[in-house]
Amino acid sequence: MFPRIYYGSTTISLNKIREEFPDLVLLFDNDVDKIINNYSKFFDSDNLYVHTKITNEDIKLIQEKSEKLGIKHVILYDDDSFDGRLSLIAKAKKNNLIFDCSYPLAGDTNALKRHINNYVLKNNANINGETLNHLLEICPVLRIKSKQSGSKKEIICYDIDILFKELEKIISYTDKIFLRDIQNASFNEECDIFEFIEQLMNKNLDYCLTKIDLLIDSMGEQGFLLVLLSQLNFMLIISETNKKFHPLSEVQEIVELRDILGKYLDDEYKEPTFVVKVQNPIRIRIQSSKENMYSPEQYSKMITLLVDSIVDLRTSGSANHSVPILISKLASV
Repeated sequence: MFPRIYYGSTTISLNKIREEFPDLVLLFDNDVDKIINNYSKFFDSDNLYVHTKITNEDIKLIQEKSEKLGIKHVILYDDDSFDGRLSLIAKAKKNNLIFDCSYPLAGDTNALKRHINNYVLKNNANINGETLNHLLEICPVLRIKSKQSGSKKEIICYDIDILFKELEKIISYTDKIFLRDIQNASFNEECDIFEFIEQLMNKNLDYCLTKIDLLIDSMGEQGFLLVLLSQLNFMLIISETNKKFHPLSEVQEIVELRDILGKYLDDEYKEPTFVVKVQNPIRIRIQSSKENMYSPEQYSKMITLLVDSIVDLRTSGSANHSVPILISKLASV
């Protein structure tokens, strides 16, 4: 039944489509108007049109004309932030024709490992443990928008589409993937913000100072500092809850501020309205299980240093000087 909507990884989406419709010919075309005007039931009935970038007007056109002609459409989105108010999308949701192919969240290495193993297995190839672990460390990331509790928020995920393209190149000439095969991968020079923070927490200053420029180039100064601030605040909360031996279910509530949101009336003595920023429980579990290298007081000091640096940059500071100095200060806490 069509049209269908897939969101998340393009590679995973297309694999699912090909498995379910092996007899259809996939055609990538975003010109919906041309498809409709040139469509022939006799010649094009086995075509499945895949769209990656179409407008709401195109979606309305598919709803109004394509269904009557029996044209098969699939729409791919990077995330789940599409407009659910559109009739076609609402109908697809009602008929269970929206499929979740989400990218694995950055930090969830178990999910990333499953995706890599599944991809390699489907392509009749093998990968050894050393190479797999290296891929977990160097996998590039991307930021996508996601609907959570009725609001849109940016989350950082592993960009498995880029990773799979590199693996596809390797598998084209060998069915055994070794570490030497991926050392020249096109994304090898990129830097994962979470790996950077991990090294910073381990006081690996040499690593951090060599990776700052890569991170700023890919994320921008503001993006880099805000992600770092967000992660330090997250670590502070987890450190405090670990200190007080809260169970994981309570930690989830505390991180999401559910323990204080709506607890007090506003200035007009009315119940305030708010949106809960849902956190990934796997991320919480991973951070809670780590050895506490820093006390809540140390995390607080790091956050203060970071906020002071952001203020300096917004007034008269220079990123070329301020950020390396900040990293050196954070590593010395």
